[in-house]
Amino acid sequence: MSGPSNELDPEAPERGELVVRRERPRERAQLRAALALEEAGELQEAARMFEYVGEHAQAASLRLEHADTLRDESQRLAVLREGCARNPSDSEQGKALHRALGETLVTIASALPPGTRRRALLLEAAGALVEGERPAQAGRIYEHLGLLRQAAEAYTAGGEIERLEAIHERLEARDDAQRAQRALEDEIAAVLEAGRRRLAHSMLLEQRALAEREGEVLPGGLAQTLAELERRMIRGRALSLRVRSSEDETVVRVVGRPALRFGRGPQCELSVSGPALSREHAELAQATAPEGEPTLVARDLGSRAGTFVDGLPLAPGEDWPLLDEAALTGADDPPVELALGIAASFDLAVRVLEADPRPVALVREASVDAPPTTLNTAWTLFLPVGGPLWPSPEAPLPLRLRFDGDHLELLPDPQVRLSLDGVPAGVGTAIEVLVRDRVELTTPGGERLELEIEELRL
Repeated sequence: MSGPSNELDPEAPERGELVVRRERPRERAQLRAALALEEAGELQEAARMFEYVGEHAQAASLRLEHADTLRDESQRLAVLREGCARNPSDSEQGKALHRALGETLVTIASALPPGTRRRALLLEAAGALVEGERPAQAGRIYEHLGLLRQAAEAYTAGGEIERLEAIHERLEARDDAQRAQRALEDEIAAVLEAGRRRLAHSMLLEQRALAEREGEVLPGGLAQTLAELERRMIRGRALSLRVRSSEDETVVRVVGRPALRFGRGPQCELSVSGPALSREHAELAQATAPEGEPTLVARDLGSRAGTFVDGLPLAPGEDWPLLDEAALTGADDPPVELALGIAASFDLAVRVLEADPRPVALVREASVDAPPTTLNTAWTLFLPVGGPLWPSPEAPLPLRLRFDGDHLELLPDPQVRLSLDGVPAGVGTAIEVLVRDRVELTTPGGERLELEIEELRL
């Protein structure tokens, strides 16, 4: 029993009274109980009692002894984990306990297939081995997991000079690769911001092919950019274009396919229902005039109810020219009627500009009996090979559209300025657009229009 010590009583610091601090009887009783439990072979309960009174070295020794008696791996792991959580590694016994935990974790992890659980156990093992003053073993685990900086720290602590130098070489190579990747990501971001989506797409596909040849995957940032880019591509040469000005807003459906089909079938670009209508009833298509110029024709596709242009019937399978001496080439010319039997009627306007010989067709459902839908409130612009953008038959925008696979390019007139999502593209500069893009158009006269690209599934 220790003798008295002269200390200020913390319970009465203001009085400054000298008190005699004696060893607490309860601690002595707990220590005797711990020794008794140890003598009786109750190692875990004895260890807990030793931990309670602060005898961590003895507790760690008992924890390790208890763990060695267990054959069940999960039970042994639980005992070692509890012991390491309760006892620091500031004694030889504590270090041995942490080493035993690390080695047990490595044994369990080695029997598991690669995956998140195995990696988690190895990480825990490395930390326990560092606590147990086995940094070289921890370094090999970190290196195996690709955690090179942690491996370098462990090898430094363990004095593993050769492995440390090899790790530093790998770190430098990885840092160089990461710098190159960031530079590539910045370059692709700049290309995307400038509206050159096709170039960005080809750059990303090239990087993915290079990675696959090396048995690797495209790095996360580039993979995410590629996935977002492909998700927003305009598939099937069809889109919905919302045109806003200071005065109004217009929606036009744009179809750049070789034919614009009408019928009951869901495969038709303009799907309509009605008695006696065929699944593919009629179509507008691109053709070549005798003079070699591009033209548009209407065709009846062998329908039962027939197809009529301004009341004149179309012979099944024969082309009806929509550009001839009576063609509707002026913005003031009214639409003609395209009728599918007696069930459906459409307004049809054909437009061609003197500066661009490619004709376009605008179609809108005209049946007064049809319920109000997007189809009968918005024009569908048929651009089989691209051409001027006509949101309505009245006037075109100073802008042309060009399809190239899943890419759509906007080509402004020479004096027109475009900006993409607030970033100026320059006067007369073409840009490639994606779904959800916002394009601002400024004419030489100062008129400003906003175009919003939306998805159109046909």
